[in-house]
Amino acid sequence: MNILLVESNGIKVEDVNSGENVGPIRLFHPKGNLLAITSHLQHVLPEAKVRTLDMKDGEDTKSFKTIKYGDRKLQISFLGKTLRPLEEEVKDTDFLFVTSNFTCETNSVLRVLDHAKKTNSRLRTFIGGSDVMARPDFYKDYVDGVFVGEIESLSEEELRSFLFNSKGIIYAKDNVNMNSLKPDFIGLDISRFKESDEGPLPKWVRSPFLSLETSRGCKRACNFCTTAYLKGRYRYMNLETINKFLDFYKQRGVKSILMIEDNLLSRVQAQTEAEREEGVIEVLAIIDLLKKKGFVWEWANGLEIGLLWNPFKNEVDVRLTEALYSHYGSDEMMVGCVRGYTPLEKLYQNFMNKFKKLVSFDKEKEILKVIASTNVPLIHCGVIIGTPDETEDSIKITEERATEVKELFESSGQTQTYINVFASIPLPGTPDYNNFSKKGALRYSITDSPELWTFTTSVIQGRVFSPENMTRIRVELSDRINGPEAAKYWRKSGKYFTDSMH
Repeated sequence: MNILLVESNGIKVEDVNSGENVGPIRLFHPKGNLLAITSHLQHVLPEAKVRTLDMKDGEDTKSFKTIKYGDRKLQISFLGKTLRPLEEEVKDTDFLFVTSNFTCETNSVLRVLDHAKKTNSRLRTFIGGSDVMARPDFYKDYVDGVFVGEIESLSEEELRSFLFNSKGIIYAKDNVNMNSLKPDFIGLDISRFKESDEGPLPKWVRSPFLSLETSRGCKRACNFCTTAYLKGRYRYMNLETINKFLDFYKQRGVKSILMIEDNLLSRVQAQTEAEREEGVIEVLAIIDLLKKKGFVWEWANGLEIGLLWNPFKNEVDVRLTEALYSHYGSDEMMVGCVRGYTPLEKLYQNFMNKFKKLVSFDKEKEILKVIASTNVPLIHCGVIIGTPDETEDSIKITEERATEVKELFESSGQTQTYINVFASIPLPGTPDYNNFSKKGALRYSITDSPELWTFTTSVIQGRVFSPENMTRIRVELSDRINGPEAAKYWRKSGKYFTDSMH
């Protein structure tokens, strides 16, 4: 039994006239979910030969199509490997698994499936992932089986039935028990993961980088986020399981860890002070394990900033905040946090009031001051603009406050800061997607132009701004806040931090 898991090619979006990069380029992101699925398949089906193929690992650029976006023409290309390695791998493959997590990569995923089937007509093909969970009906015509849920939750009997008998859409009965997951790097060359794909890191950060997910789900249910609606209830590993993963990572030579939690700090979200303290102690124990084993880490998916405010004492939880962001040691042996993503989400007060997870801007600044005091080398803060109710006044306030945040960090002289100005993405599976669709606010087709459904190009027609104008405003706002050097680097690389920024 030969099983192949494929990570599809990356996507590049560039302006035809200027040649400048328009969208994010993510080719070297350590594959956390791919590792979990591969490990599960191999352990449940020990007789199977399980392999992985990362189509993002290559230097080929293949033009695909152009999209008319207002008065601009955008070139869409596939990045990574050519199709030749795929042809070689699928010749002797019985079952092919492809994951589609990001809407913008839809056509890349379909290209892999189509070419694989043309190469090996007897191949049985399957697909899963976040975008698939939200749009299973779209994908069902392209594969033998669409899996909605977490395939790691399947038993041996269920998995064999799925492989040999399934057709159409199959729904998982339950979510995976996080403590049942097993670490493994089957078929994955981890040596190429030298950064976390957001840009260069300080010289003291050691590679390889690899991702770790100790929890899934979230206790929050934000209208713009898929986590609560697609991944369900919050589940997390106990300390014993986390310790096993970290020991395995260390034995295999991993030096730095990309923490890809949906919401690590859901552990501290509680109704009573005692429950909160219990969660804080558990998070501190995780940090202690990371430090004792000598890892460098990055909070890649972000930490819910409001949970760093202790509502029972009405103050910043300094102990927790410092533990999450601190680092220590020398350039030869540094341990601790190298970079953190901080999702501020909205900075205009009327919009902030709609988010239960956000505290006031004054409280956010108090939290950010403590983070800055740790001298964490790199921070990028996310700010979302471009919902249908965006106005000129809300844009103005957002820029003023985002600039204040950047100055707050950089006044310390130790932390390099990038403010991610995101276009609102109506992700399939979220209330925002459903609401905006019903109101007719979505200008570009998710089927015809999925490559535009990213945080850099707006597809939303607002009451004041068109999607094309909002994209222009987003770029101008980012350029003014972050400066010309960062702007130039983004247009060239699709990444944030430049070498000279640290």
